[in-house]
Amino acid sequence: MRMSGGAEAVLRVIGWMVLVCMLVGGAQAVAAERPSARTQAEETRMGQHPNLTRLVLDVSELTRFYTHVADGGRRILVGIPSVDWEANRHHLKPFGLIARFDFMRRGLKRGLLVIHAKAPARIEHQFTLGPDPAGHRGNRLVLDLAPRDLPGKVAMPKRKG
Repeated sequence: MRMSGGAEAVLRVIGWMVLVCMLVGGAQAVAAERPSARTQAEETRMGQHPNLTRLVLDVSELTRFYTHVADGGRRILVGIPSVDWEANRHHLKPFGLIARFDFMRRGLKRGLLVIHAKAPARIEHQFTLGPDPAGHRGNRLVLDLAPRDLPGKVAMPKRKG
């Protein structure tokens, strides 16, 4: 039995709609099974050390992150897959070398934190720390920013305690 062109088009559209519904339903089921799949930016702290501005981001889990210095040191980009920077925006205040912060969404699962520097800056140290033995702090991502034209490497600040 042969269908008319209009009937074939309707069946094709219905087929695509069924496929889209299946994909959306499957994605929702995966998200429901893994509610903690998103890294949460829980707290933000900043500190001043000799020749350094330190930014500490408390995160729910240690994850890979990347950084990039752009515009001659005027912008520092920090990307962590699936982190919600927007939820932590109210904690991000100017301090030291940091003039302001912006947030850019990069797809559904990626966010980019943009740090605008008051003067050209470089990333002097970047690292992650797991929870401290005393249990006072959880997982942390640490960035130390230094003036770009500062000669030599700035020593890592000593840990307190």
